[in-house]
Amino acid sequence: MAKSNPTDLVRIGAALQSERAELAARIAEIDQAFSDLGMAPSGAPAAAPVLATSSPVAAPAKRKYTKRTDKPRGKPGPKPGSRRTRSRGKFTISGDDSVVSFVKAHPGCSTKQVNDHWIAEGRKGKADNALGKLVKSGRLKRTQNPEGRGSVYK
Repeated sequence: MAKSNPTDLVRIGAALQSERAELAARIAEIDQAFSDLGMAPSGAPAAAPVLATSSPVAAPAKRKYTKRTDKPRGKPGPKPGSRRTRSRGKFTISGDDSVVSFVKAHPGCSTKQVNDHWIAEGRKGKADNALGKLVKSGRLKRTQNPEGRGSVYK
């Protein structure tokens, strides 16, 4: 692309401004012609005076509501520009078995230690749901942490 000289840009700008002024004057003449004919400038007829002899015109009938069939169903797709995708992780050992083997190797471990192991394996989220399920099924035993807050598992 050729580079423009600042003086060329000023000359082109002045030419465009004069052309715009001519077109605006022409549009004003057209609008005046429409108003002389009793028409609105947009092409729609202007409101005509109501004569006593003219009969009233019935209002157009209202459209009944019709259900749109082109509306997409279900959940909307991702927003444009969003890159967030969620995939399910695949591991050779299940999450529950991983937690049980960790607790067997480290008896008396805390919830934080189990969660740290869970994240170190590359799993998403936390192991809290797996711990609760294993305690409820009886595969693990939860006791209060004697050192303070939290639980320990055996």
